[in-house]
Amino acid sequence: MILEKMSERNFENIHFRFDEKTGLRSIIAIHSTKGGPALGGCRFYPYPDEATGLNDVMNLAHAMSYKAALAGLPLGGGKSIIFGDAKTSKTQEKLEAFAEFVESLGGRYITSVDSGTSPEDLNVFLTKTKHVTGMTVDHGGSGDPSPTTALGTFVGIQAAAEIAFGSSDISGKTITIQGVGNVGKILGKHLIEAGAKLIIADYDAAKAAEFKDQFPEVAVVDHTKIVATPADIFAPCAMGGVINTDTINTLQCEVVAGAANNPLASMDIANALHAKGIVYAPDFAINAGGLIHVADELEGFDPARVEKNTRRIFDTIKNILTRANNENVSPAKIARDMAREAIPA
Repeated sequence: MILEKMSERNFENIHFRFDEKTGLRSIIAIHSTKGGPALGGCRFYPYPDEATGLNDVMNLAHAMSYKAALAGLPLGGGKSIIFGDAKTSKTQEKLEAFAEFVESLGGRYITSVDSGTSPEDLNVFLTKTKHVTGMTVDHGGSGDPSPTTALGTFVGIQAAAEIAFGSSDISGKTITIQGVGNVGKILGKHLIEAGAKLIIADYDAAKAAEFKDQFPEVAVVDHTKIVATPADIFAPCAMGGVINTDTINTLQCEVVAGAANNPLASMDIANALHAKGIVYAPDFAINAGGLIHVADELEGFDPARVEKNTRRIFDTIKNILTRANNENVSPAKIARDMAREAIPA
């Protein structure tokens, strides 16, 4: 079954690791190394079962190949997961065991930060492997890539607005944000400064309350209702699969553009959005800022270069959406075609 899934999506390798001493249960998925080593973050998450975790890591690794290709980076696509609740089961020993897992792959996979891990955790990884990027500045890294992801998503939203509304000016637009964590909260700040009206939600009510304290003008709704809340733009910035067969008909927006990886459950959902006339900014194009950030560290981090390359996401999204309109197909298909063309044979 796993080999069948791999062949369907041209995966090169999927590696599994159980460490009896620390209790580490982990998967590293390498989709492609045709463009270079597979770079992708490590997600520490309490998946309900192994099948769900495997499906997520494969989806994420696949998207990383496309993300690197569209961003013009000399990298392939990979991703890793550690099973468990980062708040309660993360230990230094478990992080070290994971880093040894990464090291055993000999550089085919480079790990970084993702949900449930932090630049400080990457400092721990660095004690056991050199195949890591995104550490804190005092450990030779470039620090948290979240602000760069947020910036890229922000300019991508502006590009989507230009296509949907005829102007990149989002002042006065109502934007719903699902998830105000590391990226979502910074994106929200950009949007407020640009004059947008925000409605937010987070499964962690404390995060939503903290954002509300900082920006009292923001409205907060229950996290189960955010997808169906009327808005001009819906920005998913949490976990994947939030627009699916159960939720697509509840959407009341003209644009879907956010920082979440794999927010659409399938390509069928992408086609359904297109049929409904909802503009979708493909995730692996709009949220590439974080990858641009950590990849630049491999070459000697240059903040000005990172910002310049991240702001190019505006043009990438505009080109994708313009082509989608001209060819009358979903933006997701256009973005995938562009990425496949950019991946070396």
